[in-house]
Amino acid sequence: MAVYTNGLKLSFSSAETLKVITEDGIVRELTLDRLERTDTGVVLHFKYDISINISSKPQSSDSYINITIPQTIPPIKELRIRAQAQDSYLLNKDNEGRITLSDGTSTYFMNSSGILDFKSSILSISMDDRVSNRITMEDEAPGLGRSVREWLADSEKIIPSDRETLARYSDKSYSGWKSRFDKSTGNWTMPEGAPSFKEKALVQFMAESYRRGEQTLTAADLLKSAEKNISALSWYSSPFIGDIVNRTAPLLRSGYVSLLEGKTSLNLTANPDVSPYREILELKKLLTNSESEDPVPWIEENIYPLIVWLEEGLYILHPDNPESSTLFTLEAAELLKSAAIRTGDENLLSISSKIRATILSRADENGILPEKITFSRERASLGEGAIVPEDVYGLYQETAFAPRFIDLSNGKDKETWLYTAARSSSVISNDQFLELKVQFPKGQIHHLVLKGIEPFDRVFLHNIRWKSDPRFQRYSDGWVYDAVNKTLYVKIKHRVEEEMIRIQFNPAEEEDSSPKMDVDAEPLDNGTDSVGDLPSGTGSTSRESLPGAETSVE
Repeated sequence: MAVYTNGLKLSFSSAETLKVITEDGIVRELTLDRLERTDTGVVLHFKYDISINISSKPQSSDSYINITIPQTIPPIKELRIRAQAQDSYLLNKDNEGRITLSDGTSTYFMNSSGILDFKSSILSISMDDRVSNRITMEDEAPGLGRSVREWLADSEKIIPSDRETLARYSDKSYSGWKSRFDKSTGNWTMPEGAPSFKEKALVQFMAESYRRGEQTLTAADLLKSAEKNISALSWYSSPFIGDIVNRTAPLLRSGYVSLLEGKTSLNLTANPDVSPYREILELKKLLTNSESEDPVPWIEENIYPLIVWLEEGLYILHPDNPESSTLFTLEAAELLKSAAIRTGDENLLSISSKIRATILSRADENGILPEKITFSRERASLGEGAIVPEDVYGLYQETAFAPRFIDLSNGKDKETWLYTAARSSSVISNDQFLELKVQFPKGQIHHLVLKGIEPFDRVFLHNIRWKSDPRFQRYSDGWVYDAVNKTLYVKIKHRVEEEMIRIQFNPAEEEDSSPKMDVDAEPLDNGTDSVGDLPSGTGSTSRESLPGAETSVE
């Protein structure tokens, strides 16, 4: 767990314990027993009645860390806490030797008898001849909170680039997935609680590694992780992991759009009757109604008063409830962007970009965000809780290599879609054939589903007529067709980055333009995987073995 206060990050976990040193030199390592929330901050309780109160001073932008210990024999002489600068802040010392934390616009001074070792990131607090001590984080130049209209009118305001904002957050998230991943267990360490496996982390880590061209460094370990946690997998990861026939069955029974939204949308939990959450939820409802009138006047009347301009950026909060939910604020930023795109309102687009950049800039080196941000008068002074990037990343994930549905209906009454994690895809179809081109890294296996495909005559993979095999997932390439649900399942190992899957409905019409294959032809050897001649038809007749086919674990 991490607690943030005026640029300082204090960490408490099984690996980052509170160290208690008595006069006889004995060191005891204590983990957090419980957390108590107060009106101004939090109190951390440890064994032996030791407590650390981290709070904001009323009517001030200052904060303090108050340590209380019991009288013991031998007495406690020192406490050591893992402490470092919050992301975007720099640690330094001023001319008076005081420790300072600054982000370029705000500077806080640490007034205490504590010593912060910059190299080890350990804050040592002397408790000689005392049962309490206080560290004060003082702001000698408190900021002035202003309205969002003042921010819009500021000629010197900087509107962040969404691309740069998301690139920085992506880098941190990817770094975190790598550093948090335990190859031996297939789990990810969590800010709070025991390490665990999360399918979202698996999918997003794998997709991001493909985007960065690092799949050869990560894919094998991630596939082993999936094998160890097979019961936790669903249709969501099947384009990467496989077992696509069984795992994607729910997609044929339910609305696929809502199922995907359940995997990628934010998990918002808050009292809908409390501002500002009430207004954000009302805005979401307003924007989902395609027949609603121009939402800008409503936003200016109901959302603008909740947006506060602080030195750190733009936040959404209610004056009577000075705290900001990270997930709700990020959701609000996306809603404002949606409204801006619908209406062409540049102000909404600028506000959305600034709010998004403000919140995501608080992510630490592993992409972990505070769950909640509290405010001291007019400053964002304290972050509480932790949100891992896999619980946020779906909101911003690029299309390339993200599991997604592509609607192929083209206005037709029947439902036709493609479920894939390809870099990109394109489809050409007519009454005689359908050609699907998909891009995926060479040498990597890609699974996909085509729903709404009418019965056909034959399938070509790698420009070779390929037959159906119900055991196709045991091999590097193959397919099977579900005639009842009109669904084609394909597994293909890319011999080139862009592969074409050709489905032929009427071979008589395509006789002259299609590759001619004798149905009695011997297996072809092209230097990689080899297959025999594949008889036409959509039945499940199969060959006992595919010479040269590579077996992969599903």
